[in-house]
Amino acid sequence: MADQPGSRPLGSPGEPRPKGASLRWGALSPGGLFLLLLLAACTSSVPSTATSPGSSPSTSLSGSLAIFAASPLRAAFDKVTAAFVTSHPGVHVSAPTYQGSQALATAIQQGAPADVFASADAANMSELTGAGYVVTGTAQTFARNALEIVVKAGNPKGIQSLSDLSRQGVAVVLGDPSRVPAGTFGAQALARAHVTVQPAFVEPSVTGILTRVQAGTADAGIVYQSDVVSGGSSVTGVAIPAGQNVVASYSIAALKNPVNAAGAQAFVEFVMSNQGQAILRSSGFLPPTP
Repeated sequence: MADQPGSRPLGSPGEPRPKGASLRWGALSPGGLFLLLLLAACTSSVPSTATSPGSSPSTSLSGSLAIFAASPLRAAFDKVTAAFVTSHPGVHVSAPTYQGSQALATAIQQGAPADVFASADAANMSELTGAGYVVTGTAQTFARNALEIVVKAGNPKGIQSLSDLSRQGVAVVLGDPSRVPAGTFGAQALARAHVTVQPAFVEPSVTGILTRVQAGTADAGIVYQSDVVSGGSSVTGVAIPAGQNVVASYSIAALKNPVNAAGAQAFVEFVMSNQGQAILRSSGFLPPTP
């Protein structure tokens, strides 16, 4: 998985940072966090792609657009953003900034420039809404995502269930509940299965979890189904039964005081459109409603 603008490699102190993992925002000062996000929003863009035959791209919108999206949305939102630019060629879309939902919500409250926020849970969106950062009436659920155990391709440790994650000799990587919704939901799933796990690694993003499994430094982790899809042939997913699983609701909204208010609203509408929803389905996400 190639690094994307707006993120940096992640690693534990004293070890090489694995490719594709996310930056530890918590290690930055508020000023440093703001500057990094500002640079991410201003230095990259998603190029416009050719318009398909018979389509009628809109030329009524223009200007720049900055999108903050949770890490599990990376693969899907790269496609969504490219399709949006095709439909609105006058809009210059900064490459989405992908990090944990908590980190992005904190950055927005610290003044980082963003027009749209897409969260991997409802809690962080509710926090921003309550603090007055969200345009009234724009926050809505646009997708859902179920949990899945991720293992290296071929499943060398023979992981078949959550209970296998507690086996001796199985190195498990989990999300940090204080920094990423996947960590909270993963802990809930383990509690439902009555399984206690002592993780070998704790990561602040699902990108970090996936990267450790792909690299072989961890044998298994708990991520979303969409992450297993984006991991391609390098990983395998092990289903978690419905009675133990936790389905996350993803929410999106236009933010107040944006650089491009009209563009932000148009992007939210595009994500909710048939075209946007089709891209999300193909990336492993579930519809907004059951």
